[in-house]
Amino acid sequence: MKKILLSLVVFYIALIVLMPKKELYYTLNDILKSNLIEISQKSLHDKLFFLEIKDVELYYDKAKVADIKKIDIIPFIFFNKATILNIELADSVKNILNFKAKELKLTYNIFGFSKIYIASNGTFGELEGEFDLKSKKLFLKLTPSKEFENDKNINKFFKKTENGYIHESSI
Repeated sequence: MKKILLSLVVFYIALIVLMPKKELYYTLNDILKSNLIEISQKSLHDKLFFLEIKDVELYYDKAKVADIKKIDIIPFIFFNKATILNIELADSVKNILNFKAKELKLTYNIFGFSKIYIASNGTFGELEGEFDLKSKKLFLKLTPSKEFENDKNINKFFKKTENGYIHESSI
């Protein structure tokens, strides 16, 4: 029994280490391009257990939307996580939304197989939510910072409720 369990653990670790992380990234990039989203990066490194992407520029419909300092993608098959650090919106977007995100975490696991969990913090405050892959519905709850709570654009994207600021939409 111990040999079988040890063999499974060794196989799982080997699968993660030998996984073609860069190829998966380029496949994701192709899928995003079909939805008018492009990612340009200065460096892409396949680390032992994760993929590290640095100095990223994010474009939507060929217009620059954001600069991102670093993205770490951890593909553990049963638990996957992308941590995106230091997101700064491009000048063309700042007149609509003006904030900086320190960190954005996207988490997916097989136990919540139809949902991607979202957590973020930055000058806007704290944000939590989820995206349902089946229904394609996005739910976000914002606990705004004092600075962002006074921003006139918050009401364009979030509805104030007794539970905080809520955003719900379908994609």
